[in-house]
Amino acid sequence: GRYCGNQLPHPVTSFSNSLFVSFVSDTSISSRGFRATYSASTSSCGGDLVMESGAFNSPNYPDPYPANVECVWTIRSSPGNRLQLSFMDFSLHGGSACQNDFLEIREGNWTGPLVGCFSGSSLPANYTSVTAHILWIRFVSDASVSGAGFQSHLLSLFGNDLTGDLGQIASPLYPRTYPNSANYRWTITVDGDAYIQIRFLDMDIEDAYDCYYDHLKVRREALALFVSFCGTSRPGPLRSSASSITLQFQSDTVVGGQGFLLEWTAVQDSGPPPTLEPGACGGIVTAGDAPGFLFSPGWPENYPPNLECSWLIRSDDSTVELNLLSLDIEDFPMCYLDSLVIRDGPSSVSPVLATVCGRDPPGSLHSTGDSMFLHFSSDSIISGRGFNASYSKGCGGLLHVDRGSVSSPNYPQNYSPRLNCSWHVMVTPGFRVSASFQSPFQIQGYGTQCSSGDYLEVRNGPDASSPLLG
Repeated sequence: GRYCGNQLPHPVTSFSNSLFVSFVSDTSISSRGFRATYSASTSSCGGDLVMESGAFNSPNYPDPYPANVECVWTIRSSPGNRLQLSFMDFSLHGGSACQNDFLEIREGNWTGPLVGCFSGSSLPANYTSVTAHILWIRFVSDASVSGAGFQSHLLSLFGNDLTGDLGQIASPLYPRTYPNSANYRWTITVDGDAYIQIRFLDMDIEDAYDCYYDHLKVRREALALFVSFCGTSRPGPLRSSASSITLQFQSDTVVGGQGFLLEWTAVQDSGPPPTLEPGACGGIVTAGDAPGFLFSPGWPENYPPNLECSWLIRSDDSTVELNLLSLDIEDFPMCYLDSLVIRDGPSSVSPVLATVCGRDPPGSLHSTGDSMFLHFSSDSIISGRGFNASYSKGCGGLLHVDRGSVSSPNYPQNYSPRLNCSWHVMVTPGFRVSASFQSPFQIQGYGTQCSSGDYLEVRNGPDASSPLLG
């Protein structure tokens, strides 16, 4: 179908293993845009769960679950927070993990750290997420005997102690309205010789009487000074005065808002963030309209052994396009020895776009959001020249993985005018593509069937000639 306005579209499922999505904006007013998640599906079980607390069960629970099903749940808290998962009942046929009928739990997504595979009748232990605010859960049953299934409970744990080099923090339930009577605290700590830079991506906190009722307070540890923020105007960048900073969010019992979303980065001095030298082993860069370039250490000579290098590419108002111009990385099945892993998002648990080695570069790679994460590793033996890549702003792309997301550039901030983005989604043959939309959904279109202004189209097939779906 063709979609615009503020009403969240119903979930859609393709008739085949492909979906074509296009987004067009004109030269006038823009809005927040859209975000949709998709997955390869054979049944209607599973889903995308975003809530403060709740429960989910195996199909038909407490009756026996059906044979030959695969259900996938993606459970999300807001960034910078954690999730707690517990089980009240558990009975799956089979005694060995990940055989017969089983429940697989990972942090982040289907490629993230494995929490465990569970089957049999013993209750799994309660689990609290460690590195991610997302849990990915897959339930699989075979063609033989069924069990009673499982009943589980989930709880979002807001507030956290965060370490590392970069991350995001959002108010409880973001981007939905934050709860009343909230009082949560986050503490960010980086290496002792670094400082913390904060960039606000969204701000919608009740504004009254100098932030008396609802507010986000930021405490600069070395100065022991709190600064309060509220309203709908995004504050400018904020720099800590030491290697630690504390944020506290409080709300009263009445009026609320969407809350806040911010990102934080560790920097090595109190001045501007350092520039990235050619051939540096990792760093943070920002994509622009003109291409920028990344090189493996030592390029064009052979890269050194035992490398572990990570780059984060950001694009403030669009997606990221990456092109590998030259590639010479030790070739081995599954790229097991030396590899360049490219991820669709800001961290090492974001979905994998590609894992490359050898000498044949893939085609253009596109992020679905405003960031892309690269990790290059080498072993202690054979090496090659490495890689030479260009990066720039972009939108659209080829999404040939079984789960992922599509969003308008800069979501949930306003998208730019004059966009024409197309995504080709294709999952494993024999599966269908199930897509669901997230709130907020705001596309500035008008007229019958969104005949003027901005619009989003979803087509049942691989290209723009496929029929509309929905």
